[in-house]
Amino acid sequence: MSISLPLEAGAPAPDADPPFHGERILIADDMNTARFVLGHYLSQLGYEFETADNGKAALETLERSPIDLILLDISMPVMNGMEVLGHLRADPRFARVPVIVISAEGADQAIPCLQAGAEDYITKPFDRALLEVRIQNCLERLRLERERLRQLEQVSSLTQRLAQTNQELQSANQELLQMAYSDGLTGLDNRRAGTEMLHKQWSLSCRSGRPLSCIALDLDRFKEINDRHGHAGGDAALQAVGRAIRAVIRDSDTAYRLGGDEFVVLCPDTNLEGAGRLAQRIREQLQATVVKSGDRQFRVGSSFGVATTPTGSAQALVDAADASLYAAKAAGRGGVVSSANGAAALSVACATSGPLPVGVQIAFPSSLPGEPCPAGSDLSRSTSGLVYLLSGRKIVPPPPEELPTPAPERPLYGAVESNPNARPPRRV
Repeated sequence: MSISLPLEAGAPAPDADPPFHGERILIADDMNTARFVLGHYLSQLGYEFETADNGKAALETLERSPIDLILLDISMPVMNGMEVLGHLRADPRFARVPVIVISAEGADQAIPCLQAGAEDYITKPFDRALLEVRIQNCLERLRLERERLRQLEQVSSLTQRLAQTNQELQSANQELLQMAYSDGLTGLDNRRAGTEMLHKQWSLSCRSGRPLSCIALDLDRFKEINDRHGHAGGDAALQAVGRAIRAVIRDSDTAYRLGGDEFVVLCPDTNLEGAGRLAQRIREQLQATVVKSGDRQFRVGSSFGVATTPTGSAQALVDAADASLYAAKAAGRGGVVSSANGAAALSVACATSGPLPVGVQIAFPSSLPGEPCPAGSDLSRSTSGLVYLLSGRKIVPPPPEELPTPAPERPLYGAVESNPNARPPRRV
């Protein structure tokens, strides 16, 4: 098969450097003359090229070398052009490589080639200027397609980064929310979160008429723990309280650290008796806990005050529980004091059996019946460990035990008169 080319009018001088486009073009034709002429023409236009003398060789070239455009003949040995088009469109790696069919079989083959996936169809002999325009158009569409794909990849990458950033932001917001509403030492809610939940639960209790109970607790002699075991020991004790509370309360309950060594537990849909039993379980759980701080181990005691609605306000509920906590402290520590309806009744469960400590006075308002419980009276306890007494609004703790006045120490260097202006003895 022969091919004739028109005169190359306007072609650059032989010594002129052709413009370099950077695209690589594959010439697949079984005729040496056609491959030579097309290769020379592509070099003048500034394109790099590869050649193949049959369809199979063309596919092998695609496997080992990047190709931007294929100039494909139809009639070739081993594998013809139509078969090559079928392989190209079936392979995702080469499905987007544009193909210009250059054939001497006439325009009758144009439609089948275009239907098989060819980008364009040119008959031999071809016009040089027309081929140049067709090549430029195919490569321009390829550039636009690659740019579109690049932009899509950028958009996809940005979308992924945005999603990751949003996820990190949500995680950071959750951490900030956790820091804003939780106590970093004990893992319980902090005072801010607890106060919000208190008002929410109290309002819900008022609307529904269902009870809301409050437990106030703190550690006994916490200052002595800090003095004896250091602040690390005090922190370990507070963490033990947090663990003990979480191990006992329900999912519907809310526990928060009010401040220092004082904690509050809100118990919705729980009456005074149920909240008292819950306080007992927390006390027993904490009593059985061994606190470890460094190489030291110790146990801690705790006192509890319990109150329930109705109260005049949410804060009044906490105040009533705190007053009961003060009563538990005054009654000898380590117990649970429950007050209903603003200290309408007291139930005392002390950690030690026997009478109340000597000197503890329970004063009752004159408007309430009953006589004051005499100090040191022996109170019988029920099987649950609770003792029910008439209510009191004030429990006066016993005065601190007075230690005997120590004898004055003997001076180190002889007797010293009580005269403040006296000079100290001279050292020998």
